[in-house]
Amino acid sequence: MMNLGTSQTFQADGGWIVVFWLGWAAWWIYQKISAPGDFEIRTKEVIRGDKNDLRVVSIEARGKIDVSSSTNVQFVCIAEDVSDKRDGEAVISTLSNFKFPNSPAFLSTREFGLLPPNQYFKDWVEVGVLLPDHVMAPKSGLRKFKFTCAMTPTGNFDLTFVSSHCISTLEISQIGYNELDERRMEAISLSLDLGVAIAYADGSLDHSEGKAISDWLRNKLDMFDDDKKTRARSELNAALRASFDKAKSGKLTVKESLAKLKASKVKNAVNDALELASIVIAADGVITEAEMAMLRSFALELGVNLEDLQNIADQHVAVAKATTTDKSEVSDESLIGIDPKAPKTEIKKLLIEAFGKYNARLQTEKDPARRTYFQDMLNAVARLRKKYA
Repeated sequence: MMNLGTSQTFQADGGWIVVFWLGWAAWWIYQKISAPGDFEIRTKEVIRGDKNDLRVVSIEARGKIDVSSSTNVQFVCIAEDVSDKRDGEAVISTLSNFKFPNSPAFLSTREFGLLPPNQYFKDWVEVGVLLPDHVMAPKSGLRKFKFTCAMTPTGNFDLTFVSSHCISTLEISQIGYNELDERRMEAISLSLDLGVAIAYADGSLDHSEGKAISDWLRNKLDMFDDDKKTRARSELNAALRASFDKAKSGKLTVKESLAKLKASKVKNAVNDALELASIVIAADGVITEAEMAMLRSFALELGVNLEDLQNIADQHVAVAKATTTDKSEVSDESLIGIDPKAPKTEIKKLLIEAFGKYNARLQTEKDPARRTYFQDMLNAVARLRKKYA
């Protein structure tokens, strides 16, 4: 009996020990899982915006965010491109509220408010954002970014409480700043093809048209830095001569140039090309129906509607007289930028808008030539409103 009792007591004691150790192990594991670890960050790409069309890289953090005393803090996030250089290259922001003071480099700051001691993020919390379609890297395409995020006192970048890094791969749509000059020269060369094609629309090149193209090119060369201007001038002048030579021999085609311009990532590449074409049209003081038809075909291929084309042309054709080679007037539809095949309701709406636009410009314009142009446009609107009544 004594042995049996002793045996029972021993078994009870052993069970208690097992339970104790199991409980302690569970508590230890829970503490390891739930207790705050070191501060760390990660990124994830999400879609936001009212139309769900805004790409956003959300920068998230978790772990200890401890301070020695209650402090107003902020999270400061920067990014470097480490695709080609381990030391990193700058990431440039095109948004003013995501830049360093007095610098174009990307910076995201987010105020957190008053933080007491002994705090941590148990779950991932967003502490900053980067908009991939609004930054420039050294090159476009798939790039490797190193993100660094630090918690600092509000308004003070010099003192860091905690910081961490992570690497993310992002698709960058904007032209890289190391690629910009090459792409810019390509876009200008393509625009020259269109300008020369317009100049030869009547079969010959007028001296004033050639000068207008040269003047436009000279202005574009001013965009290049001094150390790159010599090379740009040499290459673009060569491109212009090649366009002239092709036009003289009847071999200049612009289909490929239009396709490349439409796909170009250079800001305003399409508008610059249509601007040059408009300048050339007006250069000799005469606007022909063939030139207007070619200009409209360019706009169509480039995805620019007639109203936007008209706004571009209005800036440059005021000094020219609308006529054709047989001295008959260019159609009023061509002048105003209206498709005569469009529904009457649409034409009437466009005429109302055109009247308001040119009437407002006439009231404020002081230059006599432009006043005459705006009045001619109002006269054309009046004739068209009667025609399509």
